[in-house]
Amino acid sequence: PIYEAIIKEKVLDIEYKSFFEIKPRKFFFHPYFLKEYNNRWFVFGYNEDTKVSTWNLALDRIISLKPADKKYRNFEFDWEQYFSDIIGVTHLEGATPEKILLEFNEKSAPYVITKPLHHSQKHWYENNKLIVEIFVAPNFELIQNILYYGQNVKVLSPESIKELIKKELQEALNNY
Repeated sequence: PIYEAIIKEKVLDIEYKSFFEIKPRKFFFHPYFLKEYNNRWFVFGYNEDTKVSTWNLALDRIISLKPADKKYRNFEFDWEQYFSDIIGVTHLEGATPEKILLEFNEKSAPYVITKPLHHSQKHWYENNKLIVEIFVAPNFELIQNILYYGQNVKVLSPESIKELIKKELQEALNNY
């Protein structure tokens, strides 16, 4: 139904419950684009409540949807460009692309080479360590990707990402 609403330019009346809300909320949504990331589908569109044209909804959290008898708001947008400088689907307000350098040990190097973190990835070896350079805007998915490699990765720069990873790992350690 979402794909059909995009093709036919139809507004949807959506009931949605995020992981962080106690109660579901309802709003009118103008769907524009579907995207899959990490085995989860998302729809991007205009949320009439927030007035944001790149509003992101995870499909598995939509409780109900039905066509709404409202005028569809068109939005000409380069979605490929929108996703080109991030990992995943989350754009953080004010985040801009920056060079991120990561160091991987020999154990993880083949995985990172054969399944790059991002299309901007460049890599080379220094002292038997794989150095990976990516150019992305920091977001939740970037941090999750780095944390996924655990002790097999080290953030070389920027300092802000180093500190964020260090904080995440210290908080994780506090759980034990």
